[in-house]
Amino acid sequence: MNFEDYKNYFGRVQICKYEDDFLFSTVGVPHTVGVFEVNISDSGMHTFSISQKGERMFAKDSGYQYSQGRLTLAKAEGSTFSEGIKFIGGKTSISARDTFLEVTDMEAGLYYLCVEMDWVDDATEDFYNVTCYGASKAHFTNVMHDVDRESFLRAVCESIVNEDGEGIEVEQDEECSEVYKYTVDIDSGYQMYCIKNQHDANTYTESVEYTKFEGLQLLPPEGGNTFDIEVKAGETKVVVMRQSCKGFSMSKSYSSQ
Repeated sequence: MNFEDYKNYFGRVQICKYEDDFLFSTVGVPHTVGVFEVNISDSGMHTFSISQKGERMFAKDSGYQYSQGRLTLAKAEGSTFSEGIKFIGGKTSISARDTFLEVTDMEAGLYYLCVEMDWVDDATEDFYNVTCYGASKAHFTNVMHDVDRESFLRAVCESIVNEDGEGIEVEQDEECSEVYKYTVDIDSGYQMYCIKNQHDANTYTESVEYTKFEGLQLLPPEGGNTFDIEVKAGETKVVVMRQSCKGFSMSKSYSSQ
């Protein structure tokens, strides 16, 4: 078969990675957001993915479109979420069936995986699969009743800030040098604003209003385009914002004391 015929008869080609001793694991997500404990028994390469129904499962004139997928992975520092987590990585995709996050040298242990689908406006599907392909079987346990998306992402932010990770902007408050403000972006399409108050007595408060707020959403407990935050001495607090895959822009004004 010549190349022109190949292009004519095969409208889509997907080249898959295959390893003789790798194992495949999957779990279904019948809603928009999922948070899972993931137990990995053996060290080695593991690839996580979010997989939607393929466009070829629908008629050509159906108008079916892929939604934006997000996944964020962190390693547990102990045997429970409350003992802390360490950020591993995040990914998002635009107009693609699958979203992949490859961890080349993954340690055995307990992990937390947060997945989310930004369904297109006229979506007729509300189900997708989370998969893992790698050196060991992945055992998924849904823990949404104990760990919600917002708590997970705030813990991810604190992990990145505490380790001086990548994607951080930091500034010292002009009036109180013991207050540090961090802006953290991760590749799964979230931006976090973290305030760390290292003063030994004073409480720091800040009121923020976004005068331009396009393609963005403040996640609970914040909402709308404003928030007020109070950070007591020795505390760290995080505000989480979700960014649209179609682009976003913002401008803000704030006051603090």
